[in-house]
Amino acid sequence: MIDFDLEIKNIQPINIKNMELKQYKINDNIIKSIILYNKAIAEIRTKDLDLAIKDLKKALSYNQGFAEAMKLLGLCYVSNKEYKRSEKTFKKLMKYEIYNEIAKAYIKELLVENNTSKTLQRIRSVKSSYNSGKKQSIVRKYLRGKSIIGFSILVIIGTGFIIAYGVPSMLQTFSPEVETTNKLVNADAKIEEKTEENEVSTAISYEEYESVQKKLEDTKIELDDYKKKYDVLLLLNEVEKSYQDGNYEKAAQDLLHIKKMRFDDGTKVKFDKLWWDIKTNGLWPIYNHGNRLYKEGKYQEALPKLKIVSEIDPNLDLMPWVTYQIGMCYKETKDNTNALVFFQKVKDNYPKSNFATSSETMINQIRDISDRN
Repeated sequence: MIDFDLEIKNIQPINIKNMELKQYKINDNIIKSIILYNKAIAEIRTKDLDLAIKDLKKALSYNQGFAEAMKLLGLCYVSNKEYKRSEKTFKKLMKYEIYNEIAKAYIKELLVENNTSKTLQRIRSVKSSYNSGKKQSIVRKYLRGKSIIGFSILVIIGTGFIIAYGVPSMLQTFSPEVETTNKLVNADAKIEEKTEENEVSTAISYEEYESVQKKLEDTKIELDDYKKKYDVLLLLNEVEKSYQDGNYEKAAQDLLHIKKMRFDDGTKVKFDKLWWDIKTNGLWPIYNHGNRLYKEGKYQEALPKLKIVSEIDPNLDLMPWVTYQIGMCYKETKDNTNALVFFQKVKDNYPKSNFATSSETMINQIRDISDRN
């Protein structure tokens, strides 16, 4: 006999760290489905079955072949007493060879579970109707050996003829009633006993509740870590694709965007490699394009390219000139505040360069204009 509650309890989250994460070979949708699967397990432990079912359905939408999620979804349906849906889900699970036998066993046990549930409902219904009628009251008194005994004595004393000829037929008529009532009383007792057992078994102590809450919080933290790592991986993969396609500017922009994100050992290695590749192979094409636009007077278009160069490799021998160019781009696009910042940077960082004097001239021009206004 299968205990469906125990089956759910034994389900464990999938540890993405133990998979191929460092090799970056896991499909994005598969990672999403695993995150949702682990989230559903945490929700089940806090008795939020409806939300768990919703997340498992979403996990399967990302990864239709996720058999473990399918299995857990079926078990959730059983716990929710949605037997038709659970049977349908287990039948889908049978398509996978390694789950075929367990799925068959689930469906077989599901039939028993469903019939038991229906039987208990009937018993409760019959019990309710008997409690509201006079017949139930008379039968219970008979079973408890109270008023019916007195009634029987009176019948024996006063009506010998009835005892001689009528009792056999009376007993035949009454016997099914007694048998039915005995079954109802026994079933009622079992239901009450089972209810008490369930109340005891489902009652948890404050310490156990705190433990479950802590596990849920730990799971949420772990899921957040997975999501952050997943987001970094997505961006790094996009950078890698842009770089391989020769779109160095986009690759550099994206890399600068994720520079301040938190990396683990695996993602840091990938980030450093991409940074080096762009610095050594992609930087000059970006600069040459920006420099050409600058000479053409297209300052607004030249500006982002020149800034990328200054941020990717601030130690370039060309940096005094690049910094001056950035200042001029800001000046020509009427952003004097930033223009002053970069002209001052030329004076402070490269005081011996030819562009220090030119920067001083530009600073004075901007201040004169500001004073006149």
